[in-house]
This record gives sequence, structure tokens and C-alpha cells, in this order.
Amino acid sequence: MRAERQALYDFIKAQFHDLGADGFQEWWHSLDEETFELVEQALSDPGFGLNPHQIMPDGEWRIWALFMGRGGGKTYAASKGSNVLAEEVFPGGTGILVGATVKDVRDTMIEGESGIIATARPGFVPHYNKHDNVLIWPNGSKALIRTADNPEDIRGPTVNWAWADELVKWRSEKSWDNLNRCVRNLHENGTKIIVTTTPKKAKQWIKDIESLPGTIVSRASSLDNPHMDAAYLEGIRREAETGSARAREEIFGEWIEGDGELWTEKSIEEMRQRPSVSLEVMAKSMDRRYISVDPSSGKHDETGIMLMGKKAGRVYVLADFTSGGNINQWTDEIVQLAKSYLQPGDIILLEVNMNAAAQNVLEQKDRSLRIVPVTATRSKWHRAEEAFSHCQSGHVVFWHTHPKLELQLREWEPEMKKSPDRGDAFTQGVNYAMGTHGRGLSVPFFTIQGFNR
Repeated sequence: MRAERQALYDFIKAQFHDLGADGFQEWWHSLDEETFELVEQALSDPGFGLNPHQIMPDGEWRIWALFMGRGGGKTYAASKGSNVLAEEVFPGGTGILVGATVKDVRDTMIEGESGIIATARPGFVPHYNKHDNVLIWPNGSKALIRTADNPEDIRGPTVNWAWADELVKWRSEKSWDNLNRCVRNLHENGTKIIVTTTPKKAKQWIKDIESLPGTIVSRASSLDNPHMDAAYLEGIRREAETGSARAREEIFGEWIEGDGELWTEKSIEEMRQRPSVSLEVMAKSMDRRYISVDPSSGKHDETGIMLMGKKAGRVYVLADFTSGGNINQWTDEIVQLAKSYLQPGDIILLEVNMNAAAQNVLEQKDRSLRIVPVTATRSKWHRAEEAFSHCQSGHVVFWHTHPKLELQLREWEPEMKKSPDRGDAFTQGVNYAMGTHGRGLSVPFFTIQGFNR
């Protein structure tokens, strides 16, 4: 049925192209009543205007992955495809819709201007039951609504098909694993998963999807969508000409090495050393040691705590002791770390913008601590760029691995909302240590008092 419908659509488009608008109207109204109505139904179908890269494949496949630039039409294509799965492929069956958050599922996948409701053909518009978190079509097909924020909630259902949207916003690979496993209902048409995402900051598990058995990949750039504002298109054309990492990801939908706009997995690995000595021995070998602290703001984030050192003009990232405890707990931990690793003259770098009371708490617990209060005067992004420049110049060494810190660095971008606690402590420590030894680099973007480096 889909193949026949697409053949009709292609024929109608060819007629419009050959005859022009006026000629098409004349041809259309010359048709017999039955054919006239077929053309009318086709023209009223929101799926009529699909571009080739938006047409769901026929035949046997399990995953249809739409890896496209922003505005490439992936949401429209997936919405239209979901309606087809509900009506023709699995009539009366069950699907599942998974987005990063409830808001993403509701505002983009279901009720958005390119969502499932908007792209449903007349007479087959699903009902959105918000109370039960389910979408129900007139033929009894339904789609459960879940979010990637809750991987365990995806584990339970068993369904015929799924649509997974914007995987780059998903926090955990576990959500994808659970989704992939729940799409397993036995059916003559197999099982189907539609995946849509812009390859921005794409993690390796997302990239690996295209190599899974039964996967068909559709790619398109933002420039392939003719239904966007002309001025906007001209703007992204100019950006595309720069060939920047952001343009390659967000416009052309390309995978690029690394997750963010500064650090990459490769660049971090190039800074790594793996000497076969203990942390205690490594810390003692430094010319100077620092504990760099980015206190929690009390909004469910953690307190970034980095043990760092400096030797022969290079900054060493020695250990990540980031804490999820309250102020009493993490200050206790810092006091203990100072006793274990710092030597006379070493310091604790304490950012005081968000938690000015922390210095008093530490001093009350141990008055021998040398605390340098740090006040940030520029944005996190500017401070990250400064630290990154020191990394590029070969002045930073990662002693062994620090997985959670490295992940935050790879995902760092200007628009990020969640405070990168480990990353903030890292950039603070690097910029402080290199502040007067930057060899032409700009000074740190914060004010430091009370310690002569």
C-alpha cells in the first residue's frame, strides 16, 4: 500500500513539475470524479511533501537511523513514519516513544508542528491520553510514552516498534539498551525502531548504531530542506562554508572526532602519562601541589575536587576526589586530602562565587590550611578556553585516567546549562598554575589573593 501511494505521489509531483501551477489545476479538474478525489486526498496528506531522505524504507530492516543536520526534516519524517507503522505495518500493535524528557516527547514528538498529530492523515489522527501517557490511533494501535531520564521505566514493556528521538541528549546508554531490548514482539513484519538525532557531541554508542544488523541510515544536511526561511538558509550556507566542527555537526550532520567543541578523546589521550608509581609517590615528586575546589551551589550538583601538581612548568592532573556530599562532608574530605597529599607551602584553591561560607568552614576545621579564595570574573566557557589553550601548548598532563572528568571536558560547550563541577575545578587549577608561566598566554580569568606562586 505504501509503495502504491508513493507511486501516486511521484506521478502527481511530476505532473505539477511538467504542467506548472495553472496547467496542473486544469489537468486536475479534467479528471473523472474518482481520480479527482485520489489526487485531492494525496494533496491533503501531510506526508505528500516528503523529500527522498524522509521516506521510510520498504523491505526488511530493524533500525531506520536518521542522522541529519538541524532542520534536515528528521522529526517530520519520523512522525510520518510512526503514523505509517501504527496504521499499516502494525495495525492494532504497540509502539513506544522515547525522548530525553517528558517535555521533549510532548512538545516535539507528539504535539509539535512536525509531530505525530500534525503529520497524521485526515481520519487517522491519534488521541493523546496525557493521564495514562499513551497515544492511541483509531485502529487501536497505541504508543507508550517514556523518557530517557528513567532507563528502568523503559525496561518493562514489550512492543512492536519504537521512535527514539535526539539520542545526543540522552544521559545514559542504558536507556538505549533497554529500548532496543523491549522492541521484540513477534510479528510477520518483524520489529522497527526509528532513531533521530543530530550528531552533535555524539557518544560512541550512538555512532555504533549504524553498524548494528538490519540498520538503514538516512543522512541529510540542513541545506536539503527547502521549507526554511531564505535569510536563515543564507546564514547557514555561510556558516557551512567555514567548515567548522559545529557546522559539520549541526548543518551537515557529520560525525566528528570527539564530543564537544574543545577537548576530544584523542587530545586527552595525547596528554596522558601512565607511570607505574603510586599516587602518594607521584604527589611527592611534584614541585608544588594544589587541591582545586569548585563548591556545590546546593542545586543537586557536586563539589568538584581535583588534586593537581606542578613540576618543571607543567600542570599534572593527579586525582579526582569530587564529592556529592553536603558542605560539612566535603570540607571534611578536603581536610583529610590535605593531610594525606599536601606539604608545607601547598595550597587549596577555593572558588568563592557560589559558596562564600566554605572558606570559614574549612578554616574552622583546620587553621593550618593555606586557602586561596578564587573569584571568577569571566564565564565558564572563557575559562575553559583558557585552560584548553594550556593543554594545546603541552603544559598539562593527565596522570592515568579520570573518566568522569574527561567526559565533562569532552562534552563542554558554550550552551551547556548544568555546571561541570569537575571541569570547573580542573580549569581553575590549570589556569591558576599557569597564570604567571603561560609563555605569552593571557592571565587567568579570576582574581587571586593571599598567595605568591
